[in-house]
Amino acid sequence: MTHTIYNTKAIVLSRVDTGEANNTLWLLTKDLGLVVASAQGSRKEVAKMRPYLQTLGVLSVSMVRGKHTWRIVGAEALSGQQVFKTQLAATIFAKLCDFIKRMTVPSLDADLFELLLKVRQELSLCDNKEKMELIEIMAMAKLLISLGYMQESKLSGRLNKHNLIADINNAISASQL
Repeated sequence: MTHTIYNTKAIVLSRVDTGEANNTLWLLTKDLGLVVASAQGSRKEVAKMRPYLQTLGVLSVSMVRGKHTWRIVGAEALSGQQVFKTQLAATIFAKLCDFIKRMTVPSLDADLFELLLKVRQELSLCDNKEKMELIEIMAMAKLLISLGYMQESKLSGRLNKHNLIADINNAISASQL
């Protein structure tokens, strides 16, 4: 029995340790959307994929579809990925990743992947607190628009930070999640 190997770019939204040396990862992939995949033996000291399967990381991943789940068979870092300059930037990105994990059903949405990748790049280059907060607000609004919980017209015209935050909160409240 042969399995098709799927190669795609992915952002690790979260990771949970399972078994003695395994991980279950929530990946937002460019080609497959939100995927929950297992990585067998990835917590062992000698595991080749171990350094690449870090939460909030961006990687190139190879997976096969099993009967009930996806399995990661290979991973490597993408060149040119920056680390976050501040803890606040990493925290903001982690909140966005958690939000996507909660709000997204497994489906293909390449725009969502590209948006999150762009936000990660902007946050990794930023060290200004006010600018990071603005990036978070705009990213949250764009995520809600992409997921269909908010109208795109909310971002048109002259933007008021407090009104946009109120619109974001209303959209999250309306989602009942």
